[in-house]
Amino acid sequence: MIQFSTSLLKVDYHCQSKDMTTFVDMFLNIEYQEFYQQKIISIIINRLWYHHKKLHIALGVLYSLMMILFSITVGLSERCVPLDVLVFILDGFFLIFEFIQIAKTRKAYFEDKWNLIELCYYFLLLAALICNAVIEGDRTDHNLFILAWLQSASLFFGYLRWLSYFRLFAITRSFIKVIAVIIKDMWSFMLLLMFIFIGFALIYMAFDHSLSFGEHLLTSYVTIYGPPDPSMEGLNNSQKLYTSLCSFILGVILVNLLVTIMGRSHENLFEKRILTDAQERLMLIKESMNFFQMLDGLKRWRAKRKGLAYTIRQNEARYLIICEYL
Repeated sequence: MIQFSTSLLKVDYHCQSKDMTTFVDMFLNIEYQEFYQQKIISIIINRLWYHHKKLHIALGVLYSLMMILFSITVGLSERCVPLDVLVFILDGFFLIFEFIQIAKTRKAYFEDKWNLIELCYYFLLLAALICNAVIEGDRTDHNLFILAWLQSASLFFGYLRWLSYFRLFAITRSFIKVIAVIIKDMWSFMLLLMFIFIGFALIYMAFDHSLSFGEHLLTSYVTIYGPPDPSMEGLNNSQKLYTSLCSFILGVILVNLLVTIMGRSHENLFEKRILTDAQERLMLIKESMNFFQMLDGLKRWRAKRKGLAYTIRQNEARYLIICEYL
């Protein structure tokens, strides 16, 4: 049996309407999982996501093409002008898309970590392409060293941003969020780790003053996380025993601390999986809405210049039909 019912939310359910834009802005500020478990809320989000994810899938395909072409150019020993031109065109297209978002959202744009990573990638990629073209006739070791750093930094930020496109798929969306949350929670762990490395470096410096502090700092890292360091062979048995004991205890403590942090982050995220999934989709929906609203603004401006009337097509439905299979 099929039962139909209607909601009492008398709003415009067109995906580009002001009512839906207001809903998305309001939903993004609500961090209660019980709210997203309401049937009418989940239906609205699912409907918006169905229509707006198409833009992100198209952008994901273009971005993947750009990353593949750029990876090929980096792997080639010589410059390939056609590939550089294609990458330059795609990079310019994405930069225009980012500028549209900045013009629409302004300060809010820079609050999203993925936007910052994306912006860094596009500018670094542009700098790498320009540098590769400028040093075409003067490929000295110094120039190639600068180009290598620009390309490596571009690839780093590019692959990070490429990873974010897995948010489009429900099966991988939660894993991307887990990675982001774990990295955020590990800042305190990294601070503690650096404190320990500095302490060990000072201990090794007391044993051997012939090496610099930087070399002892590297030795402290290798002692805890790497194979036995040959530079420690000059120590006597008591010093080796002391170093090995401290390394073992710290290794066990740090590994268990890291496992605890990762487990706690995953547990907290699993408990709020409905909230995090909805929030991730809403952010992508908002990004798509900003793009289409900017396009509507450009169409309206062009129509005004030509003396024509431009109206945005709206959905006249004032209620939402809910279908239940009983």
